[in-house]
Amino acid sequence: MRNLLVTTAAGVLIFTAGGFAGTGIFQPDEEEVNAETGSGQMHRQYLKTDAVGTFPEFSVLDEQIDADDYEMQIVEDNEHIRVIILNDEDGNGQFKSVYVKDTNVLKIIDFDQGMVFRGTIS
Repeated sequence: MRNLLVTTAAGVLIFTAGGFAGTGIFQPDEEEVNAETGSGQMHRQYLKTDAVGTFPEFSVLDEQIDADDYEMQIVEDNEHIRVIILNDEDGNGQFKSVYVKDTNVLKIIDFDQGMVFRGTIS
């Protein structure tokens, strides 16, 4: 009987802690959490074309889709990958640039037509 009680109490404790982890209660204060998905909210950066011009993938972006005509928004930038959404004047997403920093692979995706470019850049 004692083993059953200890096992039940341990199970309740595990399920309770797991439920709180999904709601973001254990998340640091600096990051907002979406309670439904348990994922952190990304802070998106809007950039002017000249600020993006320093990125190694910009010359290929400009050559393939004339990047000067789009507003660029970085949605992810970490030590391994940079994802940029290029919006037209209406604010609709038109293109997505995915640059893998470790391998220098760049993918440019048109939201309507699919892959525009995939290759290794220098």
